Amino acid sequence: MIDLSHGNPYPSKTLSSFWEQCMLDAVNDTTSISSVLHYDTSLGQNTLIQFICDYFNNHYQWDITTNHILITNGNKHSISLVCGLFASPSSSFFLLKNPEYPGFFQAMTRYSSSYASTPTIRELPEFLFEYVYDSRILESIPKDTSLILYSNPNNPTGDLLNIDMTSQLNQWAKDNHCHIFIDGAYSEPFTKLHHHPHHMPFSSNTLYSFGFSKIGIPGLRIGVLIGDPEIIKPLHHLQQKTMIQTNSLSQNIVSKAFSKPQFETLAY
Repeated sequence: MIDLSHGNPYPSKTLSSFWEQCMLDAVNDTTSISSVLHYDTSLGQNTLIQFICDYFNNHYQWDITTNHILITNGNKHSISLVCGLFASPSSSFFLLKNPEYPGFFQAMTRYSSSYASTPTIRELPEFLFEYVYDSRILESIPKDTSLILYSNPNNPTGDLLNIDMTSQLNQWAKDNHCHIFIDGAYSEPFTKLHHHPHHMPFSSNTLYSFGFSKIGIPGLRIGVLIGDPEIIKPLHHLQQKTMIQTNSLSQNIVSKAFSKPQFETLAY
């Protein structure tokens, strides 16, 4: 079974015009046409991977290489791949935020024992409230946890994990030989649906998933996984066995987008 879900973006004329031009550029490019006439690499096209590598190194100083990147069929597919890789009868998954994106529950419960946090609720004036994610959550994570998952910003609450909590979580994961998966479907740099500073540290035990659906192209089904090469390599093999490759034309269209200056403004 292939897990695909949808969250349609706002039908902006600016977005529509931009992607229409990228699509026209792609179909008028002989290289793009050639790529759909044969099987492509299951890792992702070199041109697109290099664009993404340069983008994160230039904007976030991550110091990654092309070996850190896997092109997938979107965030939902990335979640399924990662959960399949880390599943084990002797370990469990932990959902850091709750409520959370339903796609997490579907993948987690399919592959392994799963647990979720119980956040503190803080009451606010005018009958409002907010979820609080602080160090108390770390005390509830089972010691046999192999993978901690969360979306940042959270889907559906919009909560963004603060810098202090992000640092504490990363340290806990390192101390307990655990990996962290972060779904950035609504995150910068490609969406940026948040209004507070976003802390995105990169380390060998952290996996980031990004997509392009929320900036206008959910139908192309394309996403990006960024992580340590020792994790990306088996994820690549797993994708190769299940999906063969991500759509070649979709990759060419996104490559055309990266080459345009206005791509920088789409997330704002």
